[in-house]
Order: sequence, then structure tokens, then C-alpha cells
Amino acid sequence: MQLMAELRGDAWTKEARDRVLGALDFPAQALKRPVREYSKGMTQKVGLAAALLSGAALTVLDEPMSGLDPVARITMRDALTTLRSGNRALVFTTHSLHDLEHLCDRMAVIHHGRLCFHGTPEALCRTFGEQTLEPAFIACLREAEHRAG
Repeated sequence: MQLMAELRGDAWTKEARDRVLGALDFPAQALKRPVREYSKGMTQKVGLAAALLSGAALTVLDEPMSGLDPVARITMRDALTTLRSGNRALVFTTHSLHDLEHLCDRMAVIHHGRLCFHGTPEALCRTFGEQTLEPAFIACLREAEHRAG
């Protein structure tokens, strides 16, 4: 996190670090250990902490919820919601439709390297005549398979 701050030319402050780590429920004393000794969930939190500290207008994350226990998922989702509400764009990949429902106002479905849908989660449900995202997503994939087929 310090390296990321320095690469951006930002001052590395204990206050900023503690604020971000607190939001992620990450103990600051754990920073004394090498990251390679962290669990998958702790490693995810360090990566997100660096992204939160960046202040970048666009944050791109790959499976940010991977490896997190249920409490950590909620903490991470809250942190990502805070990031989005700060006038910053968030783009992430996920296999979790639950995360998508809570965090996304726009989505894209890519299946076998092809764009099958892009729009709002609500539009996906409407397009495939479903009430919830999971059956709409499955219908989208089936239609894509049928078209490819």
C-alpha cells in the first residue's frame, strides 16, 4: 500500500492507512507480516485497500470477493459501495450474481468470449422474462449457446 501511494506521488500517512484498513476490518499489525503469509481473504483485503487509497477515478478488480468468508464479503461489499458513492467508477469481474445485484448498476454477460448482454440487471430480467437475476442469467447463457450452436 505504501508503494502504491508513493508511485502515485501521494504522501503515505498512518491516518489514511488506518482509515482504509478499519473499513476493511483488517488489523494494522498484520502489515508486519509478508503478504505471502496471508490467507486468500486477507490478500484480497490488502489489494482492495491499495485500490481504495489510490483515489483513482476508475478501479478495476478481478473477482474481489473470491476467498472471503461471509463477514468479510459484507465488509468488502460495503467498502466497494463506498468507493462507488465517491464519484468513482468500479469495474469488476465476478461469478457471484449476489455481488452483482448489490454493487452494479450496469453489467455485461460474456460467455465463451462473446458479449451476450449488456445493460442493467433489471433489463436482463426483463429481456428474459424472469423475476430474478439468476434465472435470467441462465436463460441468457442458454440463448447464447443456442445461437452459437
